[in-house]
Amino acid sequence: KGLTSADLAKVKNVPAILSDPGGDYQIVAVIEGEEANRKLTSGLQVIGGQRQRLLGLSRQYDQTPAASIQQRELIAGEILKSRNILSRNLQFMTRQYAYSLKFNYRLVPHAASLFLISTGEDGNPSSKNIHDFTDSTSYESFQKMRDDYLLLSVKESKKTVTDPAEDAASAPQEEGQPAPGADSATTPTEDTGAPTTEAASNPEEPAVEPTEEAKGSSPGAVNPTEPSEVALTAEMTALRQRLIESYSYDPLKNHQLNFTKTALYARPGNR
Repeated sequence: KGLTSADLAKVKNVPAILSDPGGDYQIVAVIEGEEANRKLTSGLQVIGGQRQRLLGLSRQYDQTPAASIQQRELIAGEILKSRNILSRNLQFMTRQYAYSLKFNYRLVPHAASLFLISTGEDGNPSSKNIHDFTDSTSYESFQKMRDDYLLLSVKESKKTVTDPAEDAASAPQEEGQPAPGADSATTPTEDTGAPTTEAASNPEEPAVEPTEEAKGSSPGAVNPTEPSEVALTAEMTALRQRLIESYSYDPLKNHQLNFTKTALYARPGNR
């Protein structure tokens, strides 16, 4: 407590500023420990989900006819409840990480452990620590190499796998069925009067920028990047070998990343 951004960065041995063309990010917190990082990731996801729910409820309220008094009252009650829950969670995030909706954020891993996930003889999943990242540079190098492999994999899959959308587009459509690619969210449905939690994201709302792992359904999960029916090219085989030699990471297997030290950076949101 009481440390300036520069002092915090010096004490925790992390950069005080992240340069970015859209505006520099400044350090606001350093999170240490596996459990603390899991709570941060979970908190960011919860806040994001609650904000989307509130936006959806507000939009539904605005679209409900003024004559539907009872329905509007029900939605208004849900809006008030959601606002109170979001407010409490924001207070917690502010106390813990100086989090505010007025800022955009970026989370940078500085220490992490990579685990190989496999199924034991008893049928239960087991994990084995295969590599430890001790600074942001080593983690970024791993992530870039892994992303390069993924891009090659996707490129190769487009050559060998027929696009399902093309097959569906050429197939005859039954009367009353939506056309392939139609957005089900925009398809008119019967109004049941129940509040909906779906809403398009508001581009003017400050966005949290979590790591790639934080975006998935399971924070830290690293799934195989290679489509099962795609044959490895020479370039993919060489890159896979580099990943195995450098990090004991085989992109054809399941892995999990556990962050143990991350730095949270912020910059004012565009208003």
